[in-house]
Amino acid sequence: MPDYARLALPSWDIPESATVELVSTSENATFSVTADGSRRALRVHRDGYHSRRAIESEHAWIDALRREDVVRTPAVVRTPAGESVVDVGGRHVALFDWVDGTSPDDSPQWFAEIGAVSARLHRHAQSWHPPSGFSRLTWGVEEQLGPRAHWGRWQDSLGLDAAGIDVLGRCVRTIDDRLRRFGCEKDRFGLIHSDLRAANLVVTDDCVTVIDFDDCGFGWYMADLAASLSFVEDRSDVPELVDAWLTGYRTVAALGREDESMVSTFVAMRRIQLTAWIASHPEADTARELGANFTDGTLAVVESYLSSPTLARSSAPRP
Repeated sequence: MPDYARLALPSWDIPESATVELVSTSENATFSVTADGSRRALRVHRDGYHSRRAIESEHAWIDALRREDVVRTPAVVRTPAGESVVDVGGRHVALFDWVDGTSPDDSPQWFAEIGAVSARLHRHAQSWHPPSGFSRLTWGVEEQLGPRAHWGRWQDSLGLDAAGIDVLGRCVRTIDDRLRRFGCEKDRFGLIHSDLRAANLVVTDDCVTVIDFDDCGFGWYMADLAASLSFVEDRSDVPELVDAWLTGYRTVAALGREDESMVSTFVAMRRIQLTAWIASHPEADTARELGANFTDGTLAVVESYLSSPTLARSSAPRP
C-alpha cells in the first residue's frame, strides 16, 4: 500500500521527498503526506469496493456540504488537471486536506453532537439535487445482510457455530420483515453518511469536523444512529447514548415516533453487518483487535433484540 501512495504523489505535484506515513487500515489505507510544510491525508481505496465514478460522487457531496456550509469537513484536493481521483496500478487514490485534532469520547455529550450533525446531513440530502451520473452504494437489507452483502456474509463470522447461525438467521428474517413494513419513503430513506461515529469526528477548539464519507450511500436515515453505536452495541449505557443522539437530532429536525421505534432494528442490523465485516477484513486494525470475541457480543445483542425488539423510549423533548 505505501507503494501505491508514493506512486500517486506526482499527480498532485508532491515531491518524492515527502514524508508518507500510514495512519490507519480499514476499508481503505489512509496515509499522512507531509511536504514543504503542508500536510494532507491520502486515501488508497480498497480494490473493487468503489468505482471511480462512485468516489467522484462522494467528492461531489463533500463539495456541496462545504459550499453550503452544512458541516465542517476536509476539502477534496484536486490535481493540477482538475481530477479528484487518480488511478495507480489499478487502485483509486484521493487526497484531502488534513485536519488536526482528536476524536471525541463516546459519551452522551458527543452522541448528542453526532445526532445534530446527522440531522443537518439528512436535511441537506433531502433537498440536494446530485449531479448527473451520481453513483453510490445502496445500504438496504439485502446489501447489508444478503448473500452478496457489501461487507461479506454474516454466516462467515468468526467463531460462529450452527446454533449461532440459527439465532442470527432468525434475527435477519425479523429485521427484513420489520423494515419491509417500515418502508423506504423519501422522508425515511436517502443519502446518508453511513459511518458517522465518534471515530469519524475530529475536535479542535470546540470545532467539530466530519471525516470519512467513504461509506456514504443510500439507506435509511435512522441507520446513521445505529452507525454511531458501531462496536459498542452491547454496552449497558446504549439506551442513554440513543437518547442523547435523539435529543441532538431534534435540535435540528423533527423525528417521528415510528422512526424511534425502529432504533433497535437498525442497531441489530448494523451489529450483524459489522460482525461480517470483521471476518471479511482481517487486515483492518479494528478487525484484528476485536476478532472472534465480537461474535459472542453480537449473539448477545441479537438475543436481546429478539426477546424485546424495542429500546426504552426516549425521554428527549420533542419540537
